[in-house]
Amino acid sequence: MRKRTKSIIMTVLFLMIIFGLTIINLMTPQKSFSENENRLLQELPKFSTTDFFSGTFSSKFETYTTDQFVARDSWVGMKSVVDLAIQKKDMKGVYFAKDDYLIEKYTQEDINQEQFQRNIKRLKEFVQTNQPQLGKEHLKIMVVPTASEILKDKLPKYAPTANQVEMLNQIEDALPEGSFVNTFSTLSQHRKQDVYYHTDHHWTSYGAFLTYQQWAQEAGISPWTEQDFTIKQVTDDFYGTIFSKANNPFTKPDSISIYLPKQEMSYQVDFNGEKEPMNSLYNFEYLEKKDKYSMFLNGNNALATVKTNQTNGKKLLIIKDSYAHSFLPFAANHFEEIHLVDFRYFRKAMSEYMEQEQFTDVLILYNMVNFAKDTNMGTLVK
Repeated sequence: MRKRTKSIIMTVLFLMIIFGLTIINLMTPQKSFSENENRLLQELPKFSTTDFFSGTFSSKFETYTTDQFVARDSWVGMKSVVDLAIQKKDMKGVYFAKDDYLIEKYTQEDINQEQFQRNIKRLKEFVQTNQPQLGKEHLKIMVVPTASEILKDKLPKYAPTANQVEMLNQIEDALPEGSFVNTFSTLSQHRKQDVYYHTDHHWTSYGAFLTYQQWAQEAGISPWTEQDFTIKQVTDDFYGTIFSKANNPFTKPDSISIYLPKQEMSYQVDFNGEKEPMNSLYNFEYLEKKDKYSMFLNGNNALATVKTNQTNGKKLLIIKDSYAHSFLPFAANHFEEIHLVDFRYFRKAMSEYMEQEQFTDVLILYNMVNFAKDTNMGTLVK
């Protein structure tokens, strides 16, 4: 009898907790955006019989309960602490690595080989079409390995990772000789320095600087040295995208530094009329927000146009992901005008746009993870 009574009490308590949390979640004001995760959150879906029977409503409602769960960030942080305590090596696609690094998990199973090979084919077609007119030095492809490859020695023992060196070789072998800038050796030689952030998936300004020097040399440009810049730390309180997944309260923040030319340079940056133009490559207002990396080039935009005080007639097109944002402050000093295109939002045919703008130079710059999975690369050969 006592055993049955105890079971009933435990069942009632469990149901009270479940229904109580559900009621609290429904009563708590919804959030439309998570600054910590830098993404839109699922709001309470509207009910319809069509969505209900198709399963769309239940799927959205499940995402809603997860996204809007009361004190969600605190629960994620608590789980992260527990995982560390039991010496778990990863959580939510993040490795707990040596030297306080959080490194994005990217394994061979994460690669859609068909998409990857399709994107390589499109790169090859683009280079073969445009290299005769631009010249070998003026058309470069740079697909950058991520931290899980360069900092492999910091990963937990036996942690599975994709072989990005092999992927780099596949891209290089497919392209005409001299068109691919393979940055693996450059970044590997400096892996004991901070070439990637500890809490974010991007490379640091120093990592971008090192690869800028390599690209410039291979593109026939005399690269500037560190002595040509004043290096300034603008924050020491940066928690990036990878931290947002694990939310470990014991993680130390990153610092962000920028390279300011000692030579007098001026910039005018326009965002295709969608945002206010800037007279700087940086929007320092983001330093007061969670998404501090967006201080570089004002975050993601379909098209950004940069005009400088250079008068050499050189005009560069950068087709890119956000790795290019902290690369731009180095490349910008060698061109009169630069256009940065993000295929996630840019809808014009690239052949038409290139003919219209008459670029003298082109750089395609992605990190390996984004390049391999990008479903928008068809725009490259339209």
